[in-house]
Amino acid sequence: MPKEREKVKCKTELEFITEVADDCVANLKDKDREHLIHNPYAIDYHFSYCLYIRNHYIHNRDFSDVDFGTEPDDLSSEIDGKARYFLFQ
Repeated sequence: MPKEREKVKCKTELEFITEVADDCVANLKDKDREHLIHNPYAIDYHFSYCLYIRNHYIHNRDFSDVDFGTEPDDLSSEIDGKARYFLFQ
């Protein structure tokens, strides 16, 4: 029996991106945090960190009740960018 996916409760794309980016940063190990800070080229992470974001936060969620776009590559890129913004604050 397939695992039931958690419904996304965010009302806007920006709210979802911010919520996920905040969770990503909160759960980073120190060595991963330092690596992301010292290696700022987001495109380098498309098949690694962004893949984790897509699998853990996007493909694993139910977006049936949202009114915003849910294209996984776009969302993971936006989430990665917002997470980096949080790291540099």
